[in-house]
Amino acid sequence: FLSQPAMANNPEFPGGVKQGSDWYPLYGGIQDYAYLLHSVYTTTVEMNNRKWPPESELEALWNQHRPSMYAYLHAFISQGLTIQVE
Repeated sequence: FLSQPAMANNPEFPGGVKQGSDWYPLYGGIQDYAYLLHSVYTTTVEMNNRKWPPESELEALWNQHRPSMYAYLHAFISQGLTIQVE
């Protein structure tokens, strides 16, 4: 994956990536429910240290993280999609 440059240069984020469970393990959340009951894999992406950044900062945040987000999407799309219809 491509990493966001500011994070890639931060020693707390080796390679610009941090495993979320290293910060705060969460058991029984929506990701566990979706995976265990429906075999659906979900991902949470945190792009800022504030939950609700001002609207005026959203475009800059998107532009800052765009390359890594597209690389992430491309990696999953390249693996193919499986759809189950019941």
